[in-house]
Amino acid sequence: MVVEDKSYIFAQYKTKQQMKRKQFVISTIITLLLALFAGCKQSFSPALQKADQVLSTDTEKGSKMLDSICQAEPNMSIANQKYCQLLKLKASDKDYQPITNQKLLIDSLVSYFKHAGEDNLLAEAYFYAGRVYYEIGDKPEALKFYQKASEKVAKDNYALQGDIYCQMANVYRYTDLNKEALAALRLAYQADSLSGNIRNILYDIRDMGETYNSSNNLVYAKSYMQKGIILAKKQQDTLMTKCFHHGLACICIRTGNWNDALAHVKSYIRNMADIPDKTGMLVTAIKVYSHFKKQPLADSCQKVLYKEGNIFGKQFAIEKELLSQAYSSNNQNLNSLIHAYKYHTDSIIKENNANATKKAEQLYNYELKEKENEYLHSYNAVQSVVLAMTIMIAFLAILYFYMKKKNIQQKGKILQLKLDKYKNLKAKAESKPEAERSHEYKSIIESEIFKIIMTEIDKDHYRLSEKHWDELQQIVNQTYPNFDKNLYSFLEVSPQEYRICLLVKIGISPTNIAHFMNVTKEAITASRRRMYTKAFNKKGKPSDWDKIILSF
Repeated sequence: MVVEDKSYIFAQYKTKQQMKRKQFVISTIITLLLALFAGCKQSFSPALQKADQVLSTDTEKGSKMLDSICQAEPNMSIANQKYCQLLKLKASDKDYQPITNQKLLIDSLVSYFKHAGEDNLLAEAYFYAGRVYYEIGDKPEALKFYQKASEKVAKDNYALQGDIYCQMANVYRYTDLNKEALAALRLAYQADSLSGNIRNILYDIRDMGETYNSSNNLVYAKSYMQKGIILAKKQQDTLMTKCFHHGLACICIRTGNWNDALAHVKSYIRNMADIPDKTGMLVTAIKVYSHFKKQPLADSCQKVLYKEGNIFGKQFAIEKELLSQAYSSNNQNLNSLIHAYKYHTDSIIKENNANATKKAEQLYNYELKEKENEYLHSYNAVQSVVLAMTIMIAFLAILYFYMKKKNIQQKGKILQLKLDKYKNLKAKAESKPEAERSHEYKSIIESEIFKIIMTEIDKDHYRLSEKHWDELQQIVNQTYPNFDKNLYSFLEVSPQEYRICLLVKIGISPTNIAHFMNVTKEAITASRRRMYTKAFNKKGKPSDWDKIILSF
């Protein structure tokens, strides 16, 4: 029996290798044919290019345009056919439609655009290849395509850069590589800030907060969630505001601040119709309500969770109900609850086992490929090792200097963009008519919040409530409409740093700012100097940062 099993395994292995060789030959032929059709750089339909632009901002409108073009032009060139296929895949992904069955399509699109002479479209093809492989569960392959996309994407295509780095972060978070995830999210935040996509910026901030929470860095996690609430409220984005309140509620539970957790739950629990997946929010609410013995509210959330939650949420709801029934005299529903709990528990186990199997299979395939390579090169082991080591060292050296140069160039470009933006803002500020400046100054000093601040200074109290800070943010952004947008394009500030910038903007002295922030004047000086250094990667004076703030 052992011999028969081994023979079967060997035969199966041999069959797999033959299939792999056939797939390689077919793939090579397809690539060559595509190269013949692509030839040199292709010209694509202006109508499709327009649909592509619209699709990036309005999925529904862009999809309708795309369908209309395809119906009007049934005999498209191969180039436009491939472009159209790529756009349809893009539309499906943006519309949250399943793309797990698009592997063959995306593989052919990647092969085509490799030879089409269009790096921008190749970058998009790589990106959506990553999305397809991510959805089918092949996270390592998805990451490979995201990395390729990051190499091909245009330096000024900040929108796609933001998407690429955000998805890379998702892969890292899936595998608990939080350090790498945070690095990718910072790049996503930077790109989204330069593109001006506020919604994506909110997602980046939320994901950074959640990643810091997973890393047990609760101080940073809380800071990002608070920053997110400020920006989401300004944008009147109720969905993201609720998400940030939920994030803060989870952090408060971990730190034992149950009263604050309850306040955050109250902020998001009303009207959750716009929340796609309510599971996390409902579970958190049940925990908080149960802590305060608000059983009717906990039971109400529990019913919604069982009805609309995912399998993990249903399991949690049933578990809570089982515990409740166990301590009551009425046990008539206990058997049905136990069966339901077992069903959902089994579903979770099956799903976890499936994920574990996929991971094991990927690892097995990788190890099998490595063993195959070792066998193929074993005939000349010494020479192969020496050659491989030489090539590897040379490649790593070249790669190191290339990445170093690319990183320097990227940082230099970003810095130059910031400097150019500051020059433009400064010139615009200096060219303002005196009447406009007087109007802005009058708007500030006649506001109620400014009067409150001056009263606090006169009385030597220096106390401002959260409502006062919100009012200050509101009057500054009303008087200078692009204040927040300009600030976040220069620097990712903390909530405390943001308040310092607000006070600088309305002309409060560093000494008084220190009193309001409950720190020393030296700390305010250091904070302003540090913000300038972080924004421009060079040393500067605190007054240099003040000039930046005053130019907005």
